[in-house]
Amino acid sequence: MMLEFGACPQCKLDLSAERKNIKPLVCNHCGFTSSNDELVTKQYEKQIIFAFSGLAIFVVAAFIQLMNWDQHSLGILPITLKETIGMASPSDYEAKAAMCMDLKKWDCVEASYIETAKKDVQLSKRTGDFQMKRSKFAEAARSYYPLFQSGVAQDIEVSYSYAKALAATGQVDEAVSYFDAILAARPETLQITVVNNYVKLLMEHQRFDQAKVLISKIRKNSGPAGESFMDDELKKIKELASRD
Repeated sequence: MMLEFGACPQCKLDLSAERKNIKPLVCNHCGFTSSNDELVTKQYEKQIIFAFSGLAIFVVAAFIQLMNWDQHSLGILPITLKETIGMASPSDYEAKAAMCMDLKKWDCVEASYIETAKKDVQLSKRTGDFQMKRSKFAEAARSYYPLFQSGVAQDIEVSYSYAKALAATGQVDEAVSYFDAILAARPETLQITVVNNYVKLLMEHQRFDQAKVLISKIRKNSGPAGESFMDDELKKIKELASRD
């Protein structure tokens, strides 16, 4: 092996003058001998292979990153790093949710919303509403629940969404209690959509007597204008009840 400017090929330190002319070459610093040329060559080749392998992995990872995140491929990197080390903040998750929404990565949006709701319970409504749009009713019910547990849910809209989520997951008694509370909150208003969903729930679970009582009550409270309210549904309820 040729010397590199009179230095040892292995440790790169200058060889003593008397050692340079001795064969085989022996380094006075690390003990390297010229007979180790083949081993050193193999080690060098391994280093080259590792270097190119690392470069190839980087290129592939960069390509995958670009394919997954498109124009957000750079913006998502610091957020991903913070997530990895457990240092991501609510603002980081908000930014990630916006990126995911832009790219229509719905699971990613939902996961980000869940993280922000952990820091601010009022954001649980946003999470639940998003899950309802995806027909993920069990998950939506879990998202809405902290709002009632903490006492911050005062919006009838939240109660209605929660009632629908409970109904969709077969938690009938719990759903009924929320439907009743919603109707009681606005007794002077005919909440047609709420009543329709309430009656539908009762019919699906063969609670025909409750459905008939509900319709009769709504008709009574609505006066003459409500005499034929849900007439078709009432006829069907009576027909189904007679079969039992």
